[in-house]
Amino acid sequence: MEIVDIAYLAGLVDGEGCFAVRKVHKYFTPCFTMKLRIDDKPLLFYLQTLTRVGHVTRVSSKSRRVSGKKECDTATWQVSGKQCQILVHLFRSYPLKGQKKQDFDLWAESVEHYVSGNSAILEKYWLLLKNGRCMRAKEAMGVSLGLDQEIAAERQIQETVAQLLPKTIKLL
Repeated sequence: MEIVDIAYLAGLVDGEGCFAVRKVHKYFTPCFTMKLRIDDKPLLFYLQTLTRVGHVTRVSSKSRRVSGKKECDTATWQVSGKQCQILVHLFRSYPLKGQKKQDFDLWAESVEHYVSGNSAILEKYWLLLKNGRCMRAKEAMGVSLGLDQEIAAERQIQETVAQLLPKTIKLL
């Protein structure tokens, strides 16, 4: 892999990539996703070939609407499970530069736990990555919580939203 290819990949991931932990039933798995317009599907195949991980799929929009406009079909490159180690190694060797670096750092830890068989802790990373923007906002305000405190605070927020949602719907 040439440096220009890695730099291109890192820039594209900074703008369009998504580092997450996916929950299916009671199991958690680290995954990376990049979703682009369907006419950029060859680019996703190129990235898959370059890294030798993941798979590319077409996501049909059917009749979905976003802001009153029909959404276009998209293509998605997804890497999950142990294959994520390749991306961790790649982006540790050639670090991301944007805000996504914070998500990557958390995600890389989740991949390490997953690969070592310590998947019980992945729920914590799932919650943290799911609410990564909230974490960055808290950090900007100088709020610093430990991992367990952050999880407890997130659960409290979710419970409050669950309580307020029915009341809000009645008002509408």
